[in-house]
Amino acid sequence: MKSILTSLLVVAVSTLAHAGAPAAKNPKAPVAPAPAPGCDPLSYSYAELGWLHTDSDFGTSDGGYLDLSYDVGHNLFLDGTFSLTGGDYDYREVGAGVGYYLPITEKFHFVGRTGWANTDTDLTSDVNEWYISPGFRLQVTCNLELYTKAYFHVPEEGDENWSVGVGALYHVCKAAAITVGGAWGEDDEWSIQTGIRFNL
Repeated sequence: MKSILTSLLVVAVSTLAHAGAPAAKNPKAPVAPAPAPGCDPLSYSYAELGWLHTDSDFGTSDGGYLDLSYDVGHNLFLDGTFSLTGGDYDYREVGAGVGYYLPITEKFHFVGRTGWANTDTDLTSDVNEWYISPGFRLQVTCNLELYTKAYFHVPEEGDENWSVGVGALYHVCKAAAITVGGAWGEDDEWSIQTGIRFNL
């Protein structure tokens, strides 16, 4: 009787020990590939610094610009800009506003901005104006982004005017991107710019 009980006890302990041990891996079993990492989402918090060239009936002017944007949540962001150029004429612009982005898809956003701007040249006195700027952003690949936007300017005095612009960003790393862009407006005015953008 004791030998039977002893044998049953040994079998039970052995069964419990094997039940708690991890199952042996089959080296021939297929291994599921790791999921591919997704692209970083479009960022609305950045600082962009670069070179700006303008061309108008008054001649050409070259200088620099600084654009700032900060995402405050709920698809809202604050933005500001400062431009300063010189040449055949001197030009300065400072502006600040608020924007809203609507993700049509994860990689395609409608973007709207509105705000105030002040421009000054050595040809005319400074001008205060409100602006409205609708546009789109498209993430083509994880590194390449395209954008387009329009500007409608409503000055305190004088006629309203408009311009349209297109551009591209190429992300050299997660924190920085090289940017290029151009804009065309009324009276054959146009500008080009290139810079570097740092995500904040």
